[in-house]
Amino acid sequence: MSIGKLMRAAALCVGIALLTLAPGIGAGAARAGLETWAGALMPSLFPYCFMAIALQQTAGYTIGAHLGWLMRPFGCPAEGVGAFICGWLGGNLAGAKLTAMCAGEGRMSRGQCLRLGWLCTVCSPAFALGVLESAWPRCGWVLLISSWLGTLLGSLILRRAGGDEPVNANHIDQGDALMPAAEAARAMLTVGCYVVLMSVLSAYMYWAALLFMPEIDPIIPAALHAGLEMAGGSLTLCELREAFVLPLICFAITFGGLSISMQVLAFLRPFGISAWAYMGGKALQGVLAALICALFTRGEAVTASAINTYSAGGFDIMSALPAIIAVILGAIALLLNKRYIEYENADDAERARANAH
Repeated sequence: MSIGKLMRAAALCVGIALLTLAPGIGAGAARAGLETWAGALMPSLFPYCFMAIALQQTAGYTIGAHLGWLMRPFGCPAEGVGAFICGWLGGNLAGAKLTAMCAGEGRMSRGQCLRLGWLCTVCSPAFALGVLESAWPRCGWVLLISSWLGTLLGSLILRRAGGDEPVNANHIDQGDALMPAAEAARAMLTVGCYVVLMSVLSAYMYWAALLFMPEIDPIIPAALHAGLEMAGGSLTLCELREAFVLPLICFAITFGGLSISMQVLAFLRPFGISAWAYMGGKALQGVLAALICALFTRGEAVTASAINTYSAGGFDIMSALPAIIAVILGAIALLLNKRYIEYENADDAERARANAH
C-alpha cells in the first residue's frame, strides 16, 4: 500500500473514532454547516450561479469573440472570458463551474484549463464587501483589492505553467448539456457537502486544541480553521482585531482553504487537473495577495477603538483608495494593451508567412 493510501486510511480511522467518541460535536457542527449552506449560501449563490451558467451557454463564445484578448496575457483561451467575468463577480463556485464548462467543449489544453481555474476562482465581492465588511468595518475593500491583485499577478507569473497536453476526450464533462437550473443545483449540492464536511473537521480541531493545548495562542486554531474552511475561519480571524491578521485573512480568501479547493477540484479533476497543481498555484496567489495587503496596511496596529482607519505616518489609505484603484486599473490596462499588440503583431506575421507559402 502506498504512503498516500496509508495516510488516507489513517485519517478515516481517526475520523471514525472521533465521530464515535464525541458524536455530539460532529452532529452540532454538521447542523451548523447545513444552516450556513441553506440559510446563507444557497439563497445568495444559486440565482447567480444559474444566471452565469445560462450566460455562458447562450453567449459565451460571442463574448469571447469580442473580449477574448483579455485572456491572452494569462495564457488562457479566449472562450474563457465569460468564466473570468462571472467568476470575478460571483466568486469561486461560478468560476469553477464555468471553467469546467469551457473545458468540456474539448477546445483547450490541460494547461489552459488549469490556468483558467487559477484565474477565475476568486473571492466574490459579496463576501468581502458584505460579510467581511460587517465583521471588520473598512476592511472589505482593502482585502478584496489585495486579493484580486494577488490573483492577477500570480496568474501572470504562471501564464506558461501546465503544459499543452490536450484534455482527454474521455474526461469531457457532458453536464453542460443539462438545463442551467439543473447544473446550478448540482453545483450547490457540491458546495453543501464540502461546507458540512469542513465544519465538522473544524469543530473537532477546536475540540482537540482545547483538550490538549488549553493555553494555545488563539491565532493558531483560527488560522488552521481558515485553512480548512475559508468563510468561517476568516470571520474567526476578524475577531482577533490585530493588523497583522489582515494579511492572513487576505491569504485565506485568495487561497480559498481546503473546502473551496475541494469544491473547485470536484469540477476540474475530470479534466486531469491535479490537486497539488491547483492548490500550489492558488497558494502562490495567496502569498502575493498577503504581501500586497501588508503593504497597504503597513503592519499598523488596528484596535477596536480605532478600527475605521489604517494610518501609516498620518496617511489614511481609505481616503486615497479611489486613486489607488485608478492607478492599478490603469497599469493593468496598459499591460493588457501591450500584450494584445504583441499578440496581434505575431498573428499578422504568421498570416503573412502563410500567404507567402
